[in-house]
Amino acid sequence: MCEEYYGVKPIIYSSSWFYKHYNLKQHDCWFWSGDINSTPKVNYLIHQKKLKHVIGIVGKVDYNEAKDIPMNPESTYDSLE
Repeated sequence: MCEEYYGVKPIIYSSSWFYKHYNLKQHDCWFWSGDINSTPKVNYLIHQKKLKHVIGIVGKVDYNEAKDIPMNPESTYDSLE
């Protein structure tokens, strides 16, 4: 429904366990891994790697790493392997 309404494929944010347990791959969406301080166990677009200190911010913040993806509107989730 989101893709139909907004015209873009949504991103699902969860842990790898949740993603696999509830078979979220069936929705054919990008995956943003919330597996902090561990390697995701499924293919992902973005990985929330850890919390770290950033100058000018009190406390720790999320540190996310995105994969390099082709800037091709025809590319699919499966092409990230």
